[in-house]
Amino acid sequence: LVKVMQVMLVQTMQSMSSSRFELRRIGSMVLPLLSEVMRWTRPAALAEFWLQASTANNDWVAYTAMLTFRQSLAHISWLAKFFETQTFNWMRPEACHEAAALMSEVTRDRIPLLEPWLVQAASAPTVTRDRIP
Repeated sequence: LVKVMQVMLVQTMQSMSSSRFELRRIGSMVLPLLSEVMRWTRPAALAEFWLQASTANNDWVAYTAMLTFRQSLAHISWLAKFFETQTFNWMRPEACHEAAALMSEVTRDRIPLLEPWLVQAASAPTVTRDRIP
């Protein structure tokens, strides 16, 4: 499953860096959903992507990683408020709490490592080619 998600992430980056408008649009629609799936199922794989992207010499990899990291921070913030204010009526709320705690831990632990890099990766690169090398 991790390999499949990694391949999908690379394909999404390729779409976002395309000179074709429709591919860029689709890539920007897929990325938040893909990162959501990765956060819930394999947060460590997403965190590994962030760490690898912080040393990559590719602006699109860095930009994509920054977007997924920013989405993860926003999601974790939302989850914290949700868990404080909601009552749970489903079968196994502890499983959701465990997954959310893992997501939060993985993301928070990466903030000091990624902070300088995140500032540099914050702006979208220029579209100049159709493929990531």
